[in-house]
Amino acid sequence: MPAFKRQLLTLLIVSIFMITIITSLLTAWQTTQTLRENTIDTSLQITQNFAEQTMLALLTGSKENGQEAIQRALGFTSVVGVAVYKIDGELLIQSSKMALQKPLLQAELPPNKTQLLFETEQIWTYAAAVIYVEDSYDSDMINPDDEVIEEKTLGYVLVQYNKDELHQIQRSIFISNIAIGALVAFLFALLIQYVINHLTQPLLALSNTMASARDSGLYPKAVVNGALEIRQMAKTYNQMMATLEQQNTALEKSHNTLESEVEIRTQELVVARDSALTASRHKSEFLANISHELRTPLQAIIGYNDLVREDLELDGMDAQAEDLNKSIQRTSFA
Repeated sequence: MPAFKRQLLTLLIVSIFMITIITSLLTAWQTTQTLRENTIDTSLQITQNFAEQTMLALLTGSKENGQEAIQRALGFTSVVGVAVYKIDGELLIQSSKMALQKPLLQAELPPNKTQLLFETEQIWTYAAAVIYVEDSYDSDMINPDDEVIEEKTLGYVLVQYNKDELHQIQRSIFISNIAIGALVAFLFALLIQYVINHLTQPLLALSNTMASARDSGLYPKAVVNGALEIRQMAKTYNQMMATLEQQNTALEKSHNTLESEVEIRTQELVVARDSALTASRHKSEFLANISHELRTPLQAIIGYNDLVREDLELDGMDAQAEDLNKSIQRTSFA
C-alpha cells in the first residue's frame, strides 16, 4: 500500500508541476508578446508625436526650433536617441547618443507612415515622415466648404528605442509566472496528497485488517468506510469472514462429535476386550480345574487298560490288544 500510494502521489505531483510550469511559461510568453506589441505601439506613437513636434524646425530649417522636441522625446526613459532629416536626406539635428547602424534611405520611409525601420538585440529604430498639411481656399468657389488640402513631406525623423526595460519586464514576468506556477503546483500537490490520504486510508485499514486475520487466525471485521469501491471490498471481505467463521464453527463441532464417538467406541472396545480377557481367563481356569479333576480317574483307567492289554497279548488276542492300545493312547492325549 505505501508503494502504491507513493507511486500515485509521485505521478500526480510530477504531472501537476509539469502542467503548471508549461502553462505558466505559455502564459508568460503570451504576456510578453502582448507587452512587446504594446511597447511597439507606444514607441510608434512617440515617433509620430516627435515627427509632429519637429515640423517647425524643418519649416524654418533651424536646429534651435528642434531642441525642445528632442528634449521632450528624450524625456521618455527608453528613448536613447533621435534625429531629424530633411527631405533630401541631409541631417538637420540629432541627439548626442543617436547612433545609426546603417545609412538612412529615403526609399525606406514611405510618406504618411510611421514604421519600425530596423531592429537589433537592444535597440528599435523607428522612422516617421514629417507631413505638413496646407489648407487653401478659393474665393471664386460657390461653396465655402470646398477646400483644397495639400500634404507636403518636409523630412523624416528617427527615434531609437532601448529594449532594456522591456527585457527586464519580460524577465520579471517569466520569473513571476514560474514562481506563481510553482506555488500553485505546490498547493495543488498538498491538496492532492490530502485527498489521496483520505482516499487510501480506508484501503490501508482494510489491508491491515486482512493482515491481522492472517496472523491471528481470528475473523476480525473490517470497517466499511471510504469510496464506493472500497466499501464494496470491505463488505465482501466481511461476508467472507462470516462464512469462514461459520464453516470453521461447523467443522469444530463435527470434530468434537467425531472425537466423542471415537472415545465412546474406544471405551466400548476396552470393555469388550476386558470381557473377552475375563472370559478367556475363566475358560482357562475351568479347563484347568476340569483337567485336574479328570486326570486321576483317567490315570486309573489307563492303568487298568494296560493290565487288560497285557493279558490279551498273553492270550494271543493281538487285534483286541491293538484296539485297546489305541484307546489307551487317546486317553493319554486327553
